[in-house]
Amino acid sequence: MRVRGYRETTNDAVSFAGWRVPDGGTPQNIAPIQTHSTTGWQTLEYGVDHTTEDDEIYFAVIILNPDAAADDARVQYMELEYTVGSYARTY
Repeated sequence: MRVRGYRETTNDAVSFAGWRVPDGGTPQNIAPIQTHSTTGWQTLEYGVDHTTEDDEIYFAVIILNPDAAADDARVQYMELEYTVGSYARTY
């Protein structure tokens, strides 16, 4: 999981956490909160070693906390990279 964020000053914050929801279940945190550690643009990344199950939902919560102006904390993108174990699997 990756999130690219921007902070104008050290008082601003860009953070994210990753979650999965099993079919009919309770959300489970799979990527603890990652927080931007410097000013400017930075890509936050967290590796998850998890085998997916049928009917699971994955999502990220992105938190922007600008100190003075709304554009002092920004997100450029969020991505979830995954590897398919077998191309022969049917869906």
